[in-house]
Amino acid sequence: ELRAPTPELVLTPAAARAARVGVDLSADEFFEAIALRQEAEGVYSFAVMAPAICDKLRAEFANYAQYRDKWTADNGDAPPGATRERLQLVDCGLDALEQFLFDNVGKPLAKLLFGSAGSRDDSLGDLDAVHAYTIGYGVDANKKRNVTRRALVPHVDDSEVTLNICLSDSFEGGGLRSHGKRHPEMTTLAY
Repeated sequence: ELRAPTPELVLTPAAARAARVGVDLSADEFFEAIALRQEAEGVYSFAVMAPAICDKLRAEFANYAQYRDKWTADNGDAPPGATRERLQLVDCGLDALEQFLFDNVGKPLAKLLFGSAGSRDDSLGDLDAVHAYTIGYGVDANKKRNVTRRALVPHVDDSEVTLNICLSDSFEGGGLRSHGKRHPEMTTLAY
């Protein structure tokens, strides 16, 4: 499921239905189908990934973190191309999932929400790059759970669109805050 993603395997039922019929829906019908909420100007949220796939992703990330830590202990550094702080989907062999989310969620939704106005160069429909990774947060570091930070400092992503997907809801605190747009052309989608 993680390496051969389909809407039915990866997305919530509402998001999968919307993805299947998206071309036949108006933007308003599509947003209603996925229960899209506007949290602030240019910041939206909705449930996109099925809980079962989130569980499988967390397990896969834990397995990869264990492999990465063993490699690092044996070789003195992280595996080639890997970082110690975050797990990139491509490092974990999940490039198909990364591309699936980019092609079937990120690009079409950004186009519906922001049109070309969301892009620095007025070509939001031409988004052509994705950088997907996971970072774990918690009170104490726990490498087995990929928890490497207590918090993320306020920052601006260097992207036209940022997608944040929360893989777990079994915690207290840890909310995602958007402090507004630094530049009018930057937008955020929170899942």
